[in-house]
Amino acid sequence: MGALRSVCVCGYCTREELQEDFEGKVATTARCTPSPTGALPRYCPATDPLRPGRPPPPTAGVSSFFPVNTGVRQGCVLAPSIFNACMDWVLDKVVDQSDCGASVGNTKITDLVFADDAVIFAESLEVLVMALEALHEEAKPLGLEVSWLKTKVQVFGDLLDEAVQSVHACGEDIEILESFTYLGSAIHNDGGSRQEALRRIGIAHGVMDSLSGSIWRCQYLCRRTKIRIFKSLVIPVLLYGCETWTLNSDLKRRINAFGKFCKPSRDCQTSQELQQRTRMQHVKYP
Repeated sequence: MGALRSVCVCGYCTREELQEDFEGKVATTARCTPSPTGALPRYCPATDPLRPGRPPPPTAGVSSFFPVNTGVRQGCVLAPSIFNACMDWVLDKVVDQSDCGASVGNTKITDLVFADDAVIFAESLEVLVMALEALHEEAKPLGLEVSWLKTKVQVFGDLLDEAVQSVHACGEDIEILESFTYLGSAIHNDGGSRQEALRRIGIAHGVMDSLSGSIWRCQYLCRRTKIRIFKSLVIPVLLYGCETWTLNSDLKRRINAFGKFCKPSRDCQTSQELQQRTRMQHVKYP
């Protein structure tokens, strides 16, 4: 930031004249005399070490090395890379020992990893149990443990010959879920997207209601600003993960109905007139 060269306020044309008048008012109001540096006496001890010619302030020095015992070194910049390398090594061992994976077209997907969350695919219950046991054994030498309380199994019935009633691995009973939320998206065992799309519409309605009093009814914000807020805060919540949805005519109708609900409806205007006035398009989905 550049230094202030000249100021023109209330008839003062130069910085020197404004400074003389300002310093006089400060001295009269505070009832104390400024120091030669222009600072008040109570602030001088804090600013004296910074003045030219003053000796540098004393420092505490550097202590000797001391042991640090921590679980996860979150402050280490190499910790994420090292952890990812360990997870890749463990899952490679799991795939080699169990031959897990599911075929999607001509591609075989064995696992999905995000941080410390891992999804393992298998086309039979026996292969899944082998993969879980291999994961448990291969993670031990690295000091990692499988959280069986957080481990869940989701069964897609069209891929198996018979229904799976229970899963038992490494002496633990694993819960079977019909719907599972992974990275913010709900995945149902029927492979459809109806529940996730309806859930997203409900969450978007909640965002609209939370902004009703502070944003939508605010008279100091223009329509253009409100539309930008709507596109920044509501649309991303509504369409989160929509790239994986399988839509039908009913879901498209519900999404378009939510878009019409969010548009201003004063003066009994039609949807076409509101769309032209606000320059808002229909909610776009893949």
